[in-house]
Amino acid sequence: MHTPEIPPRSWLFSVPLLGRGTGQVESLASFVARVAKEHFHRPSGLLHRGLEWHAVGKPENVGRWLRGAKQLRMGWAINGHRNAEKWIEVLEAQMLTSNLQEATISSWAHLFPKLRLLRRNHCWCPECHKEGNKYDRLMWSLAPVKVCSSHKVRLVQACPSCGSHFAPLEARSRPGTCPKCEAFLSDVLPLQLQPASTYELWVAHEMERFHVAMQEANAPKAPAPIPEVLEACMSATGIRNCSELGEKLGVSRITAWYWRAGAAKPDLENYLRVARAFGLSLNDVVLGRVPTSIVSIALEPKHQIPRRRARLFQTQTVLTSIASIRSDRLSNPPSLEEVAQYVGFSPRVIRKHFPELCREISQVHIASCRVKVAARQQALRLTLKEAYLRAKQDSPRPTRKQVSDHMPKPGVMRSAKARAILQQLELTLPDKIVNNPPQLHHFDRA
Repeated sequence: MHTPEIPPRSWLFSVPLLGRGTGQVESLASFVARVAKEHFHRPSGLLHRGLEWHAVGKPENVGRWLRGAKQLRMGWAINGHRNAEKWIEVLEAQMLTSNLQEATISSWAHLFPKLRLLRRNHCWCPECHKEGNKYDRLMWSLAPVKVCSSHKVRLVQACPSCGSHFAPLEARSRPGTCPKCEAFLSDVLPLQLQPASTYELWVAHEMERFHVAMQEANAPKAPAPIPEVLEACMSATGIRNCSELGEKLGVSRITAWYWRAGAAKPDLENYLRVARAFGLSLNDVVLGRVPTSIVSIALEPKHQIPRRRARLFQTQTVLTSIASIRSDRLSNPPSLEEVAQYVGFSPRVIRKHFPELCREISQVHIASCRVKVAARQQALRLTLKEAYLRAKQDSPRPTRKQVSDHMPKPGVMRSAKARAILQQLELTLPDKIVNNPPQLHHFDRA
């Protein structure tokens, strides 16, 4: 009798990758957040209680909290580079799926410098979330992509409720919500949405086409040499020197010379500018496919930051301002940084003109800070003593948890100073129960 083979089982549900095969593919950070939500977990619990144990080769400990492991990391680099490869290896093995590499840029990230390739802060399109598509696109994590190609509006990177900035994957991430305040990311007023420019829309569409092309065909091991590409483009358009090339690309003459000589390599954003300026696709520039005749396109000029002019340092006016802020804050002496911000000059400039005065300001501020710290520690000592005596009524040797239950604020025992004070109290206080302990009072957290 033939015994049927039992297919392998997984402790994770099969969660499909959204947008597969298109430029609107889901990012790996969003995929992990959705997997955690389907399993009624936060990403931190899914990572430290399950995936990390498989990454270190100890699957029998799944369910326990693993601390200090660094095999898998959350944050901004999960959608690319070496961190993404480790995530893909563990997820594909545990979910019995394949082709999760499409949710990252790992297949073509080696073609460009790592600098300014991925964003450190999460960006999203509120209109996409309003339509019910509460997942984050991979394109939103790329630094050159600043708009949504579907709704033609700029991406938002600050929570509309609390104004926080956060990474694409954090410990409390949920699709379509802020990990800080749990507000909906789609609650952005229409007036706050900025329209996209023509060049920004072209960049968004071009990156989608490039990502799909790299998934359909194997990416090359290295891009075509940029000097050869620029030489071919210059010959096809009649550009004679680096000055004209820099003017065409919107960069300086020196930068254009470095690229043409092979002394420097442009990043992804400048690769896109080269492709746009000469009417090519990003794939053509990377592979070095430049036709003999090119129709050049005028680029939008880069934003130039104006140089700041030197301010006139008037000694008497600055001294008057310093004396004014010190007299207004006698009870709370300001630091040198606060004085510099009030005056309008940097601390280095003020210290250069008034070294003795700056030394006096710093000494007075440090002495004031020491007095405040001593007062907070004394208040903490009194409060811990009262809580310890109350806890001793219930148990002759109260634990740290029992003492913490009688504190007016939670989480005080997390401080190393509070634990040291409690240890001193256990050695100095007599072993007797106080029938009428004093009333608790509030204090400033140390």
